[in-house]
Amino acid sequence: MIKRIKSIWLDTKNSVVNADRTEFTFNHLPVIQVRGDICHLKVNSISGASSSGSNDYINHTFVIKLGNVKFNHSYYFNADKNSSPTIADVMIDANKGFHLNNSVLTLVNQDINQLSLNINTNDGHGLVKGGHDIDLYFNLIIEENDYEKAKKQRMLDEAERREGAEADTNRIVAVLDQIYRQLDAIDPTPPEAKTREA
Repeated sequence: MIKRIKSIWLDTKNSVVNADRTEFTFNHLPVIQVRGDICHLKVNSISGASSSGSNDYINHTFVIKLGNVKFNHSYYFNADKNSSPTIADVMIDANKGFHLNNSVLTLVNQDINQLSLNINTNDGHGLVKGGHDIDLYFNLIIEENDYEKAKKQRMLDEAERREGAEADTNRIVAVLDQIYRQLDAIDPTPPEAKTREA
């Protein structure tokens, strides 16, 4: 298996935000090519900050949904009847610990140059609390796995190995043939004739 990992960093400060701070659109991404037999996206880490300087974001659960990205519907199911897939359900405790649920979203091959995050808390608001903005900093990981390419590469390697072994055998046969010719040149008498003479 051939595996590649792509890392995407998203800061909600660098996005286009709606009025209630639930929709965050990232328009200035470089083109991210997703290529592989099976590609997984997951949230690797999250950190947070509040414009109040206090810990407005603790003791909340944030449900984070992903938009503008194609995914494999055969591997994702959700009872919330929302077409945008949930990529994380994050709880931030009083010690500022971020508890991720390690969910994985299976992507299809595509080029991504824009994506959006929909973020809501368990008590029904976006990234705002007491009039203060909350910002989150995400690290998303895309894992690209090439099973077929790896299989083809193994087959090519095996074919090259066999070809090399066959070439070695042919060289040995050629050397032995040359030795026999040299021996014949020294004493051309066939071995069976020598036996009769003895």
